[in-house]
Amino acid sequence: MKNEFEFLLQRKQLELNALLEITKSLNQNHSDEELYRIFGFIVRTHLGIQKLALYSIFPSFSCRLTWGLDTKISSFSEFTYINKIKETVSINEKETNPFLKNFNFIIPVSENNQLLSLLFIRIDKSIDKTHESTLDFLTTLSQILVTAIDNRRLQGIQLEKKLIEKDLELAVQVQHALIPKNLPVHGKITASARYIPHKSIGGDYYDFIELDDEVSIVCIADVSGKGIPAAIIMAVFQATFRTLVAEKRTLKEIVSALNSTVFRNAEGERFVSFFVAQINGKNKTMQYINAGHNPPIFFSSDKTKELENGTTLLGVFNDLPFINAQTISINSGDFIFLYTDGVSEATNKKDEFFGTGNIKSLIAKNCKNSADAIITDILRALTKFCQGNDFADDVAMLGIKIGK
Repeated sequence: MKNEFEFLLQRKQLELNALLEITKSLNQNHSDEELYRIFGFIVRTHLGIQKLALYSIFPSFSCRLTWGLDTKISSFSEFTYINKIKETVSINEKETNPFLKNFNFIIPVSENNQLLSLLFIRIDKSIDKTHESTLDFLTTLSQILVTAIDNRRLQGIQLEKKLIEKDLELAVQVQHALIPKNLPVHGKITASARYIPHKSIGGDYYDFIELDDEVSIVCIADVSGKGIPAAIIMAVFQATFRTLVAEKRTLKEIVSALNSTVFRNAEGERFVSFFVAQINGKNKTMQYINAGHNPPIFFSSDKTKELENGTTLLGVFNDLPFINAQTISINSGDFIFLYTDGVSEATNKKDEFFGTGNIKSLIAKNCKNSADAIITDILRALTKFCQGNDFADDVAMLGIKIGK
């Protein structure tokens, strides 16, 4: 399991590096041709794709990028089905067409039901055991690239509102890449989460990393501000966090290093609230540090406790003035609820806050239920409380139930 975890962690790190490189390139005003070249280099370097062809379909047909091929096509008119592709498809290994037989997958890139581009790739599935994850990430990366380039086409012919909306779409894609797809559900520990992004994109992030069968690292964070800058800061934050965890740093070392990262990259313009905990199922302990984040709620033996101890917000000071790590005992049936301020500060028609009191009551009421059932009930109650009001901020929550 350790080797598998390290492999997946390294793979995730490579994907994040690719994401940061392409995002950085988009912000440096490169030409379209240079962006496609950078995309090709990133994909070959980080993902090990054997062959690739990227064709623009709308507004006009053109070949944007190829490698590993000795043939090109001038149109897709002979492939009537290609223009109807809505999602990633496999190419039959017995394909005889001189162009298509080079590949084993086609990834469409669309926006508002308009097909913009088609990405043809060949992955060696005998080597890349995580090719499904590779396909998912390639879809995200291609969408970011093509959508950003299409933004340029819209400049001068679209209203500024349209450009802002596209910027927000890009930020959404960055955020979605940060959220873990799978959470543990087994006898020793179960976890469930919900993330609802606000119309104005923020920078909420949570993570759950199982180091081995007994020890896990969990965290939740919120960067100040909204939009693409906040999303990028959080992407850097997550990449640094996962690297530090892989290096088996202590919680104090992780928090100190993350503070330096935020301070250096945000240049005093943004800060991050952060909570991190190490759960040890064998020793039945949980060590945590709260860096200015909404105190998670710990429910044990019919009592609730707010996990407040730790340090200041990250990124405010070059060196944190203090870091206090606290260790508490945990037992079977205990529940830990991590959340961002979009939950507790959600308001109803009377401008009343949902508050932590409602959260604690809901946890106590549902304490015998599964982590997913508790999270579902909190979200249901939050939605009902808001009486039709839109959430004013991102809503992120992570619930953890301790097993036997």
